[in-house]
Amino acid sequence: MALIEAMALGTACIAFDCPYGPREIIRDGENGFLVPNDDINALAAAIDRLIRSPELRAKLGKQAEAVVQRFDEEHHIQAWLNLVELLDNQALQS
Repeated sequence: MALIEAMALGTACIAFDCPYGPREIIRDGENGFLVPNDDINALAAAIDRLIRSPELRAKLGKQAEAVVQRFDEEHHIQAWLNLVELLDNQALQS
């Protein structure tokens, strides 16, 4: 949640590309950076890149704000309702 909240505020974010989570949120190079999991040198390089480029920080931060649309409450409530309805229909057919 912290990653989504930071991006919603227009923060250019960097995350390790761990097995679950960040890849679902960050589109590498578009709205933030994903670095190989546990690669401290890649993380340092990405941080350095953002520190040295205010324009890149602003661009990624602006794009990051759109993450809210993909993870907003109404979108997820409807997805859950659709899933429950699908499972209910399957149970009735069994």
